[in-house]
Amino acid sequence: MASLFPAIARDFDPSSLIIVEDLLQTKPKVLRRVKGIGGDEDELLANLNISLKVGRLDRAAAIVSRLGEHYPVGSPEYLAIHNRYLEEMVSHMVVTRQHNMVLPLQRWFEVDMPSGGVQPNATTYAVMIRMALRMLHGAKRDRTVRRYWDLAKKIGVEEEVLAVPVLSELELGELSEVGTRMLPRNMQR
Repeated sequence: MASLFPAIARDFDPSSLIIVEDLLQTKPKVLRRVKGIGGDEDELLANLNISLKVGRLDRAAAIVSRLGEHYPVGSPEYLAIHNRYLEEMVSHMVVTRQHNMVLPLQRWFEVDMPSGGVQPNATTYAVMIRMALRMLHGAKRDRTVRRYWDLAKKIGVEEEVLAVPVLSELELGELSEVGTRMLPRNMQR
């Protein structure tokens, strides 16, 4: 009876074998679904992208929070995800003129980010200044811009705030005007 397997050639060297394993040694961290949001990091990032593109900012916020379980506290990657969420939220607010989103955005910046161990950077402050310039008016706008500018100065990133590609030339001009109004009257031109 013939063998099912061919005979091994006599000049065959078993140490020359290459074994390709296409399975991961460890499974990626998969989060249990809570309120329809779960999966591994790649799936969550894909869902975040889609949610931001279609304007589902409530869902995007929940996904950003869930992504916190995949990143260590203080991670620059997690900060970048927060900044992207904030930028999309501000862009949506500006286009749709939804003033009712100002307080939730400020709460995200002032409460949710710090409670998640996320420290703002120059981009974060630039986004918040842009929101204040576009969505607020009068003395409230000036106070809010001043507040975010002072927070940026406190951590020494005010020059970076001016350099990041978040603020347009028009917004930089408005920031300059607000800054001029911050000076004492005898120092203004």
